[in-house]
Amino acid sequence: MNTLVIGDSWGTVSPWGHAKYNTESQTSINISVMGKSNIDSLVSAQNFLWCNEIKIDLIVWYFTSLLRNAYPSDELPTFKHYLDNLNLDVLNRVELIRKEFPEIKWAIIGGHSPIHDVQKYEWANLIIEDWRSELFNEKIPPNQSLGMYNALEHIKAKSPQCTDDIIRELDIEKKIIELGKIHTPNIFIDEVHPNLDKGHELCERILNYFKQLE
Repeated sequence: MNTLVIGDSWGTVSPWGHAKYNTESQTSINISVMGKSNIDSLVSAQNFLWCNEIKIDLIVWYFTSLLRNAYPSDELPTFKHYLDNLNLDVLNRVELIRKEFPEIKWAIIGGHSPIHDVQKYEWANLIIEDWRSELFNEKIPPNQSLGMYNALEHIKAKSPQCTDDIIRELDIEKKIIELGKIHTPNIFIDEVHPNLDKGHELCERILNYFKQLE
């Protein structure tokens, strides 16, 4: 099985490039880039599929903050409305890949941010909606803005009615960082990224799941 890995820093710190996942029977190619948005990751995947002869059987996608593909906006009706619009852009992009390469299986991992409106991704073969909460063994309220301070400031300036939502997002971020500190280094390497042991556990979990489908 040939696996293409896309995403942000949660993908870059994963162990997919390890020799363990590159054998005669399987290959993993990791094109994740730190700080990359969901849209950019999907564009990179599409370009890879167009430009390389290797047949990809599985795409592993580490879902990241929707605000990483934020665009300047006038006044917003609600913060959720803005997130839903950003998510729609992501869904439209992934649909282009699925139509062109319908044979490829998908595993989507909520990493830096949980998968937004996860019901719209139920077409995927494997969904881990919020891996961070799994690692904490504690359900964290969804946050789509971790580290996206400039985007939040822009939204607050244009849409004061979103202030409460922004405060909520920042409060959740504080909770994430606090828990990350508690679980470093046993689970996390730097408060916000899972360590190599947890990365290997996830790789095995994903590969074992798809082996059962063969």
